[in-house]
Amino acid sequence: MIISDINLNLFRHENNEILFNHWANTENESTQKPHFHDFCELYIFISGDVGYYIDGKYYKLDYGDIIIVRPNEIHCPIIERLCEYERFYIKFPCNSFVNLRDDIESPAAFITDAAYGTPSHVKLLEPIMRDVVSAMYSISQLIRDNPIDWQTQAYSRLLLILSLISRGINGNQIYKTSSVMPGLLEQILDYVNREFKNSVTAEETARRFGITNSYLSKLFSKYLGIGFIQYLNAKRISHAKILLSSDVSVTEACYECGFSDSSHFIAVFKKQVGMTPLKYKKQGDSKINYI
Repeated sequence: MIISDINLNLFRHENNEILFNHWANTENESTQKPHFHDFCELYIFISGDVGYYIDGKYYKLDYGDIIIVRPNEIHCPIIERLCEYERFYIKFPCNSFVNLRDDIESPAAFITDAAYGTPSHVKLLEPIMRDVVSAMYSISQLIRDNPIDWQTQAYSRLLLILSLISRGINGNQIYKTSSVMPGLLEQILDYVNREFKNSVTAEETARRFGITNSYLSKLFSKYLGIGFIQYLNAKRISHAKILLSSDVSVTEACYECGFSDSSHFIAVFKKQVGMTPLKYKKQGDSKINYI
């Protein structure tokens, strides 16, 4: 069963699309690499042999686990073995609920408000987890059955899902989880995440941690599905997008995020974001690009 992106938003805001997606298949999705985007994402795991990399951590997933992705966080599911793989995701811009009254908290505040301190990997206790999964399947069923009011019903279930997750987090109805990534790789990622603005290289990094370039490459390939340089560039471009959303020029962003050559910066940015840094800066917040 594959339901591609369906817009659940009922409001007339072209940049406020709320996309729902359900995948259940014995074939893997098209291979994803660690990536980042300008919007929020809720990923709900159902079945398969899958790990998830996000924000320097790697989690082994179980039924009902939720991954919370914030704008410009590098993340990716890692399919470890070909088998039945099922998951849901919901993608939405941070301002999806700006139409609410000022005295009403956004149902997505647990994602968009940093004060919540919500972890990236959430395991809800029963029965909240069961209710979240049930609501996900209910939306999927509504899309397939296509009753005349399916959008209204689906949107109400979306609000229920957000409310349930928020309730679980606020009420501490969650299990504590920890990354299963090797400590050495966590240290390397922490180093790269701190030093990416400087002249970081694979050779220098391997030497710093007392390993060979080959072993460094194997660590990144196994747990992130990409090489060291690809991750470094993703981290730099993620930061560049934040800079370009402010008053920083393209040239300033290039050097501030660790590139020494503007042509190379533009080429890498366009490959990862789908447009040049100048176009991205001019575009601003006018339209969310779900890429």
